[in-house]
Amino acid sequence: MTDSIDWRERMTKDWNERALDDPYFWTVNSRPRYTWEIDDFLYTGEQTYLNEIEPFLRREKLTPPEMTAVEVGCGAGRMTVALAKRFKYVTGVDISDVLARRANDMLQYAQLADKGHCVKCDNDLSMLADGSVDFATSIIALQHIPDPALQLAYIREFGRVLRPGGAFLVIFFDDWNEYQQQQRAWAVRRAANNVLGWDDLAALELPRYETSIRTPVEEMALLSVLTKGKLRLTRTQGKGTEHWWVGGRKE
Repeated sequence: MTDSIDWRERMTKDWNERALDDPYFWTVNSRPRYTWEIDDFLYTGEQTYLNEIEPFLRREKLTPPEMTAVEVGCGAGRMTVALAKRFKYVTGVDISDVLARRANDMLQYAQLADKGHCVKCDNDLSMLADGSVDFATSIIALQHIPDPALQLAYIREFGRVLRPGGAFLVIFFDDWNEYQQQQRAWAVRRAANNVLGWDDLAALELPRYETSIRTPVEEMALLSVLTKGKLRLTRTQGKGTEHWWVGGRKE
């Protein structure tokens, strides 16, 4: 992908459009568009929490009711609600202001508006002070940032905002074969766009959803950022797959 592209601006534009189309589908697309019921949508967040986050926190001997949390890529709030049920307070952030508002609506729907809030971010956690959070997470969200450096910027922010002893749990996309196939397909689309002058429209797929392509990060680059942020790995699972779980503690 072209380094000169302002991915943050593109992501805000694209994800706002998706949120206006169907915020639930574009948060979790295991059902066709326009078919999610709110309670079913929230149930997917409950299942992810119970199957993945809760066991991790239990192994780390952490007690969510005494902890604050930050969620990167809150989408329409499926995980935000699950976190707010358990944690003292949760801050959700998203590159899309429309999705952040939807997540706040979801907290209101779940009668948890006093346990969390969601805001638009610009690829950072500047709304949070240094060492102010006990748990940081991002579930199936970072992979949709086309620039790996911007994905790692959030991990760098985790190192800043987590208190000593705080924990983090993140999913990365790590299927490099699929990514390379996607890149070849999009190279054909871009070449056709350049010839036909269709600007943002994808020649072979309309509308264009380039900023939702799943993008991996290099393991060594991630480990370097973790080390610099004093973040110690205690869990890594699914390396080489579409769900590479990475978790640990702040030293």
